[in-house]
Amino acid sequence: MIDFLMDERDSKPVLDRDNVIYILAKYLQNEKLYLQGNVKKTPVKVEILPDKNLKVFLPFDYQFDEYVTLYGFFKKYIAFEIKYNQTMGIGKHLFEPVRAVIATSGRQEPRYKVSGDSVVARNFKILPDEKEIINVTTKPVQIFAIFQEYQSRLKEFYPNVEAKPFTEKDEIVDLVYKSRKVIYLEDTQDEKSYFHDDNEEIIDLGSHLGNNIRRQVQIFDDEKIKSLLIYPVIYHRYQKRDIPFSYFKIWSEKEPLEIESIMMHLNFTAYEMLNKIKQSLMTDLEIEQPILDVSKSGLRLLVKSQELKDYLLSNDEFRMDIQYNIPGQNCEPITIHGNMAHKSNDENNDMHVGISIASSEKNGFELQEKYIDLLQKKGV
Repeated sequence: MIDFLMDERDSKPVLDRDNVIYILAKYLQNEKLYLQGNVKKTPVKVEILPDKNLKVFLPFDYQFDEYVTLYGFFKKYIAFEIKYNQTMGIGKHLFEPVRAVIATSGRQEPRYKVSGDSVVARNFKILPDEKEIINVTTKPVQIFAIFQEYQSRLKEFYPNVEAKPFTEKDEIVDLVYKSRKVIYLEDTQDEKSYFHDDNEEIIDLGSHLGNNIRRQVQIFDDEKIKSLLIYPVIYHRYQKRDIPFSYFKIWSEKEPLEIESIMMHLNFTAYEMLNKIKQSLMTDLEIEQPILDVSKSGLRLLVKSQELKDYLLSNDEFRMDIQYNIPGQNCEPITIHGNMAHKSNDENNDMHVGISIASSEKNGFELQEKYIDLLQKKGV
């Protein structure tokens, strides 16, 4: 697994356990690690235990084998391979370090300049405007079914949970909507739980409620809510224009909620649910645009369509088909989900857009590599 990550880089392995722990400790002081194979680039919480084993928080829904790879970038690309030992609780697992691999060079991924119309983009699917994104009731049956699906999945882990769009007029939910931050109350009956001055990601609820804390304590007591977490699902648009979209509400009637494992799980689940909702809202844009160059993980698109230009002013993601036209080959289209990495205009006011391929359907990455090799061999 870890060797695959390094197959396009010169690298050196570190096998001694003490050295792996030393590197990991130094690394965690400066940077975050991410879980290889996850659908989202989600930071992974790692604690080094006194016996030099690792306590790792993983998303509940993530299915891992015996070995797990964590990776990150700090001056150079680095990856750590760890071996599963045992489960310590919901979302928490004990691992033992196996090895680290440190890149000694940058990624060596060739780009191929395309000639003529040998590669084109078709069948674009784009998101509607901001108002439709917020008002998810535009497709009530589909959206309701998705919320119900993820609420049911979360109920496998939490008996008290809700997954809803931001439509309710509730004081606490409205505060989450406006702040884009999490509300976490370890103990709703302890006023000290309402203050989170040292955590920028969690609402300092005490300062918002002021003299009304006692009233809120009584409300939670009447509702039999002992511990509470409300997590906003945020839709990130181009240039970080964030739109609060929906929220997860989890509460317990007796025991305090453990925030680290829950947050890891919700980061994963929110990404998955939001992506499914966005796909259901996407509309078709029937145009064809030329592709200027391609690589295994990205491409450069020449955008002539004014409608697509307008869309890219406020969005950086879309779905499209890549069609290769190679003489003597029957090339099937590759459906990709792409993110705009950069853009510029040429002298004809056409837009050049660099796209990183976030994911592909079926065996898209394998086909992409195969067709690029064929283009190079045939000189197309």
